[in-house]
Amino acid sequence: MLAPTGRLSLFPPEGQSSVHARLRSGGWLSWSEVLKDLRPDHGHLMHLFLVRMPTWDYFCHLHPEADQNGLFAQNLPSLPSGRYQMFLDVVTDTGLAITMVGQIDLPELSGTPLRGDDSVAVTPSNPSMAGTQEVSALQDGRMKWIRDPAPLRARTPLRVRFQVEDSEGKPAMDLEPYMGMAGHLIVLRSDGSVFAHVHPAGSVAMASLELAEKSLASATMQNMPSMAQQSLSSEVAFPYGFPQPGRYRLFVQVKHAGKIQTGVFDTIIEP
Repeated sequence: MLAPTGRLSLFPPEGQSSVHARLRSGGWLSWSEVLKDLRPDHGHLMHLFLVRMPTWDYFCHLHPEADQNGLFAQNLPSLPSGRYQMFLDVVTDTGLAITMVGQIDLPELSGTPLRGDDSVAVTPSNPSMAGTQEVSALQDGRMKWIRDPAPLRARTPLRVRFQVEDSEGKPAMDLEPYMGMAGHLIVLRSDGSVFAHVHPAGSVAMASLELAEKSLASATMQNMPSMAQQSLSSEVAFPYGFPQPGRYRLFVQVKHAGKIQTGVFDTIIEP
């Protein structure tokens, strides 16, 4: 539900007692079961991605907060009107990562200034998402997709690499951790049927990794330096395999020059 003030509250639609989230392993969880006993992931209980359909030209990465009743809400930033696809990432206390999906029609909003880890990217409108884009402008500099000339194919393990350059075209050596990671990759198929939130360590949520580390009591993992202690290069890479052929848009988020910046890339994945 959207209030006149631009505050978005997230709960089951009117007339429905629950919204169900499908588990990859089969079965279902109700809305109340999903939102009970959540575990912070990258410092937030919920990650909300809003992308305007069907051209994916406005991209938001937001972090709704829960009130004393467990209701999640977010003051939305300034956005144009349109239908937006919603993806809500949460991690349960047991380490189970769940993505809930929905849609919302928004009027034109003169919203609230961004704060903290929230970000918005205005991207080129590309109805067909034709071809492959290998360079994306940033607020400060640009981002390049470092890739082989061979076509990308579905169901093939890949290491997707990007390099950030400063305004002078030199490798940017001032990258900072963004929510504990060198970068975040959001993968979106043109019809919305594929969504993935990937980190340099893969698609496993940080909260799930932390639980695994504790359960394994791995000395190797415990002795690894934290991201804040590591110096970041100008390059960020992600392991990923596109599950289906088709047209995709990639959103690559890094923190550069003290700002959250988003590179946008379109590509075609062949069978």
